[in-house]
Amino acid sequence: MKKILRNSALIGLFYYLLLLVNACCHCEPERTRFYTTEDIIAQNVNFEIVGDTAFSYNIVNNDSVPRMNYGLQIQFDIKETVYSKFEIKGLIPTAYACKCSPDYYSPRDTLKSIRIFTLKNFDASHPAGSEISEYFKFLTQATTSGRISKRSIAESISQLSTTTYTPYDNFQFYLDNIPDSLNSKMEFEIVAEFSKGKMLKDTTSVITLN
Repeated sequence: MKKILRNSALIGLFYYLLLLVNACCHCEPERTRFYTTEDIIAQNVNFEIVGDTAFSYNIVNNDSVPRMNYGLQIQFDIKETVYSKFEIKGLIPTAYACKCSPDYYSPRDTLKSIRIFTLKNFDASHPAGSEISEYFKFLTQATTSGRISKRSIAESISQLSTTTYTPYDNFQFYLDNIPDSLNSKMEFEIVAEFSKGKMLKDTTSVITLN
């Protein structure tokens, strides 16, 4: 009797292992996660640029930054709304036993544009209240030449529509022009426009560009 019970247990365990192996050998398709952007947060950034081949950045924790190193970060606060579910087959939830590819994220409110306005006098052509989006650039490391390349804000946003990406949680833009005056106190307003006319805004803290 004990032998029969032992054999039955071994058969059951073997069947369970077969199901587990089958789950991991046949990948389920990835889930699609839908999300909306609830808010944006603007922060001052200090760029460290080495020649024309490398750069890094960090959030500014003080009230000043060199004029040649200033940039800003735009962080997106997102909320997941719904996602497609895996079909559960057999005795084992195969989607959770083995997941072979990452989930795909899809925004319900597509980012259309980012505009940046100076709230202080910037230069002779851009007094307080002027849009200076053209002055900010998105920096990337070129794969062929190894040199830093610069893209406009519009070009950066346009590229999002042609790639598969996880939720964009932040952008960093480098200020490619400097204000007229040394030790200028600067403050910027960021306006992000999404599909269906949704607008989100935030303002950086005041910072001195020395």
